[in-house]
Amino acid sequence: MDRQKEMSRDYRRARDTLYKRIAGESWAIPDECIERIGQLRKQLDVESRDWVTSLDAHSFAISTATNDLRRLVRWDLGMEPRSMRRRIAEWFGSA
Repeated sequence: MDRQKEMSRDYRRARDTLYKRIAGESWAIPDECIERIGQLRKQLDVESRDWVTSLDAHSFAISTATNDLRRLVRWDLGMEPRSMRRRIAEWFGSA
């Protein structure tokens, strides 16, 4: 099997495993985080014919989502400053 096809297959398996785990734990995840994860899923579902372009785009999407999720969890736990809480509320239209 071609190495690129093998890596693509492994990537899709890992992505599917992630989706299943998130679905199984969604009861414990704040709604804002679920929404952000949904945005990430849409970004990860976009595939390019160019493997390097896909890796770069997906890596950026994951990194950005990770930072956003950290902020959202801190906000949910009341650990973010009020100014950040307002920004997050505005981001999700709940202000």
